[in-house]
Amino acid sequence: MSLKINLGKMKLGTRLAWAFGLLLVLLISVAAMAVWQITVIHNALDYYSATTTPSLEAVKSWQEKVAAIRMLQAQHLMTVSADEMGGLEGNIDQAYAQLNQALAKHEQLLVNDEDRQLWQAVSESTALAMANWDKLKAIARESLTDPDKIEEARRL
Repeated sequence: MSLKINLGKMKLGTRLAWAFGLLLVLLISVAAMAVWQITVIHNALDYYSATTTPSLEAVKSWQEKVAAIRMLQAQHLMTVSADEMGGLEGNIDQAYAQLNQALAKHEQLLVNDEDRQLWQAVSESTALAMANWDKLKAIARESLTDPDKIEEARRL
């Protein structure tokens, strides 16, 4: 049984009803696609506001803390007294503690393996910087009595 529609034999009212029905179906289809696209956009914005933005803010904070540490270390290298070095060392240790605390706090926000790998790389880099700081601190202390150690400290 085949369904043949001969538009030429239909009444005008029937043809208009079919056209209106087709228009309604197309309109509902467009509305459904719009709702689906809005949902996709909303989910993407929600993801960025919940995960990406806090991560970018954390990275900015870490960069600021590292810059402050580098500035204090540069001041430490230029210092010529043990008392000033002691004060700067305390400030540097405090800054490293704040950086480590910020890194540990951000670990709770990680959502996938890529985030964990990047966070691990930052943690390892920070640990290496702290180990190098211990070496630099010792050499800078020696530079107070041995001027040859100044260049070694600057290279490190």
